[in-house]
Amino acid sequence: MADKLTPVVLTCSSSLGRAKQEKIVRFLKEGGRVLIAPVLPVVDENVQPCTLLADFLGNPIIERNTNAFPRITILDVENIFDSGENYFTSTLPPNAQVIGKDERTGRILAWELAFGG
Repeated sequence: MADKLTPVVLTCSSSLGRAKQEKIVRFLKEGGRVLIAPVLPVVDENVQPCTLLADFLGNPIIERNTNAFPRITILDVENIFDSGENYFTSTLPPNAQVIGKDERTGRILAWELAFGG
């Protein structure tokens, strides 16, 4: 993770070990970029509460989209097909920028958050 210019893709469930969450937070603080999907972890590897990463990102509120086959727009790419699950963010962290929405509902599906460095 020495390369801070190449984004790291973190395929994440609601469980992620404390040490790994600490490592991602440290990477972000050092100027690294991370794409986290589909959700943020809320428990550690022992299923104990652990929200280090979510806390660092401003505690966004994320909920499952129950609509089948949403029409998604990310940046200037429209009508992206998604046959899997996706998640709305109902409360964005401060300073987050919306980059993706469900075209039918207008609800937020993707956002980015920049840090110093």
